[in-house]
Amino acid sequence: AGYVEPGSEVAVFVTLDNDGASRTQLLLERVKVLATGTDQAGSESEGALLTLQVDQKQAQQLIYAQANGRLYVALLDPNTKLAPLPATDSVTIFGAP
Repeated sequence: AGYVEPGSEVAVFVTLDNDGASRTQLLLERVKVLATGTDQAGSESEGALLTLQVDQKQAQQLIYAQANGRLYVALLDPNTKLAPLPATDSVTIFGAP
């Protein structure tokens, strides 16, 4: 319990840098994990490897986000409710002024 494993559902977040300003936002609301693994020695990436069940549009979003930003996942339970929110950045992280 408490670990991402095959059958888990996760939310995918992306942090993108735009002209020196970073922002983080929900990318994919709820996706199923098909398989998990770990990086191989000498790999450029950091963290766990996840195989996610996505459609073509979601795959394109993930590929773009991975190539241009940093991806993060949050483990969800069946009752977790997610909604698109404005991006979080250095101004909004502690609440808008």
